[in-house]
Order: sequence, then C-alpha cells, then structure tokens
Amino acid sequence: RHVLTDPVAEIALHKLKETDFDQWRSRRSPALSVSTIRRVTNDLKASLNAAAVKNRSRLPAEVALIIKNGLSAGEAAPPVARDQAALPDADVRRIIGAARAVDIDQGWDGDLLRMVLVLSATGARFSQVARMAVGDIQIQQNRLMVPTSRKGRGTKNTTHIGIRVGTDVIDQLRPAIAGKQRGEALLQRWRHVQTKATEIRPPQWVRDARGPWTAASELARPWLDIITRAGLPREVVPYSLRHSSIVRQLRAGLPVRLVAALHDTSTIMIERHYASAIVDLLDELSASAIVPLMSDQPATNVMALRAGQL
Repeated sequence: RHVLTDPVAEIALHKLKETDFDQWRSRRSPALSVSTIRRVTNDLKASLNAAAVKNRSRLPAEVALIIKNGLSAGEAAPPVARDQAALPDADVRRIIGAARAVDIDQGWDGDLLRMVLVLSATGARFSQVARMAVGDIQIQQNRLMVPTSRKGRGTKNTTHIGIRVGTDVIDQLRPAIAGKQRGEALLQRWRHVQTKATEIRPPQWVRDARGPWTAASELARPWLDIITRAGLPREVVPYSLRHSSIVRQLRAGLPVRLVAALHDTSTIMIERHYASAIVDLLDELSASAIVPLMSDQPATNVMALRAGQL
C-alpha cells in the first residue's frame, strides 16, 4: 500500500537514485506511526537487496550503497520508553482476578486464567508460553522452563530459560498437568466446530477437542473483556505483562544482565527501553551509600547501643 502504489515502484532498479527515496519519503502519509514507517522501510530494503543480489551481474556496482543510504536517511527514531507501559503489581493482580471471573463466566475451564497467569508470572512472550510442555513444570523447585524465543539467527546455545514462580502459580497449573504426558502442551484450550443447520435449529458452535493455543490473536477478544472488567484502559495490552515483569525485577535490584537473561532479551534492549527503571534503581543504591561529610553532622548509619548490649 505504501510502496507499490507510489511512483517509486515504477522506477527500474538500475535507475534508482537516493533522491528517489527522498521523494518517496516526502509522499508518505504524515499519519503513519514510527513503527509502521520502520517496518515498511525494512521490508522495502530487504526486497531491493534481494533483487540486487539476484541480478548482480546486470546492475551497477553502487546499487547496494544507493539502497543502503537512500533507505537509512532520516529513519532513525528515539527508542520507545517501554517502562511507561509497565503496570503496578496491584493492576496485574486485578487483571488476573478479572481473568478468573471471565474464565468462569465464559466457560473456559481454567484455560484463560492459566494463560494470563503464566504470562504475568514469567514475563515471556505469548509465542514462548504457547510452546511450553507439561514437562516444563518443575514442581519441587517452583520453576517453569520457558522455551527460548525463535527470534534471532539461531545462535542461542540453550533451549529453555528457568524462571522461579510462586506456589500460587504452580497450584493453578496442577490441573493442566494431571494425567498428561510430559510432551503434551501445557496450556491448551477448547476448539469449536459449527454444527449444520436443521429445520428446527440454526447452526451452533460446539466444543470439538482441546489443543494448544496457536496465535496471540486468540487472546484478543477475551483480553478486552478482562481489562474492561478490571477497569483498565484499552491501551493495556497483554504485552504490558512482560513490561511489568521486567520493571518489577529491575526495581527489585536484580542485575540488568540477569533481567535480560530471564526475559530472553539483551542488556542493550533493557537499557534502551527501560532506562527510567534502571535510573530509579541506581538512584536508590547510590542514596544508600551517602554519608555525612560535615564534621558537625552525626553519621546516619551509627546506632546507639543500650546498656548491657556490649
């Protein structure tokens, strides 16, 4: 929509100039968000680079440089402060409580509550949680083994990340593992099929079989019911639970490297997107190291002993 309908799409690859990209950029709708611009630009750049490699023998040598410079100028944007999307612990508990209520009202048999609870407890992405198996619960250690993300280029040397959770989370997951094989999906939901219409009854959706969650979009409709019942704005999305987990651990004093490892991301991403939480932590740590420097001021870390304590 933003490329193929634009005049830039009519220019032959060997005739492209950096000014053509500048003109394309100036014709874009001002209503486009930064993330949309970045995604469209990256897709266009990848497509042109692939075409340049395929037709390398028939293209000028500088075409790769033209693509790189033409689609990188002016696209940089300041990192998004994701810590602002983090929720207080009280709001996370309200979401879980609302998930329990919606689960009961809509007949989810605990499936919806367990999904929201695991997302909240681990801070993992939906795609990771959906791939968890029954064997990924370590009850004695109160630990969930969360599969690593499929993002990246396959350089990871581990398949799971161990995350400690509370006994309340483990207790809620016990019904999901009872009588199941270790390789079965931990979090499942009912699948429905539509019955055929008859003369006396219209078509209906009925339960067919249970199976694993397959896409984050399956959570969209019940999530809206959850946040409405919890009294939270529509801007609160399931990914807010991940932001909340990261910020909670940072403010608890966990090292940035450990927080990044537990959430299957890099320290660079943590430092870039959760700066204010890190600043708050460093501020508290530095404040605890302050001592009076004036000789007439008593030290705040000196405690008077009562008689008989020596």
